[in-house]
Amino acid sequence: MSLDRTNAPTNTKLQRSDRSFITKAAESGREEVELGRLAHGKASSDAVKQFGERMVDDHGRANKDLMDLAANKGVRLDDQTPKKDPVLEKLSKLCRGRTSTARTSRR
Repeated sequence: MSLDRTNAPTNTKLQRSDRSFITKAAESGREEVELGRLAHGKASSDAVKQFGERMVDDHGRANKDLMDLAANKGVRLDDQTPKKDPVLEKLSKLCRGRTSTARTSRR
């Protein structure tokens, strides 16, 4: 599903709960893209790598649509990398540790 990108910003005032939802959805979407990148870059299984790539593509597209909707509704979103997520950090460290362990055990 794609949003109509030709609409000019509306004068419709959003409720706080709607703004909050859009903001949280955008942050979650960026996290999904980061998790997809991690899976694609670090997984040993081709199926997991493909799934990670699909997450990046699908969530990236959905994030773009959400950014367009937010702009149309006058909601300003940060399109940068998500805030540090402890779970993502831990997964990333586990992947680095496993790669290092595998490398050293081959010697």
